Amino acid sequence: MLGLMQDWPLLCHRILDHAAINAGERPVISRSIEGPIHTTNYAEIRQRALRVAQRLERDGLRLGHRVATLAWNTWRHLETWYGILGIGAIYHTVNPRLFTDQIAWIINHAEDRVIMTDVTFLPILEKIADRIPTIERTIVFCDAAHMPATSLRNAVPYEEWLAEADGDSPGRLLTKILGPACATPRAPPEIPRACSIRIAPMSCIR
Repeated sequence: MLGLMQDWPLLCHRILDHAAINAGERPVISRSIEGPIHTTNYAEIRQRALRVAQRLERDGLRLGHRVATLAWNTWRHLETWYGILGIGAIYHTVNPRLFTDQIAWIINHAEDRVIMTDVTFLPILEKIADRIPTIERTIVFCDAAHMPATSLRNAVPYEEWLAEADGDSPGRLLTKILGPACATPRAPPEIPRACSIRIAPMSCIR
């Protein structure tokens, strides 16, 4: 019997599709690391997640590659969560409360290729930079004006990095919203299903 009520794969990016279509103007409020309160909405988060997916693919990230984050719960972190999933890559959260030896071991064991982080965690990463050789690029959740000097390999401010993508050529899973329903194409069969650890309407809501 065909599941006509839900004739599409149950994948994590559908959560953001649903939020953007049905509650696109719902505020998503978080405090920026720079200090001020930042307000966005699910439609904007989805559009920026498309750009994250596109930008990661331009950096050579593909299905199954690991992308680590060492960051607080902000709108930037939320949109990268879905952008990483959008190319079929593996989103790998790293707990900043661990000892530096543990953080280095976890990153190496996962063979993370990119790490996205907040400026508050740069000192941690700088201490272990020579012990995490798999990291090819560090993306710092800030704009150029707030980007500190750092010795980390290929470090770049997130907003400058993201500005190089327009979202018109999104990743494997995230696609343009085509209509009033979740009318995105069926995902390729080789994309594994995943379980969500965050429900979009509840993330970063103040």
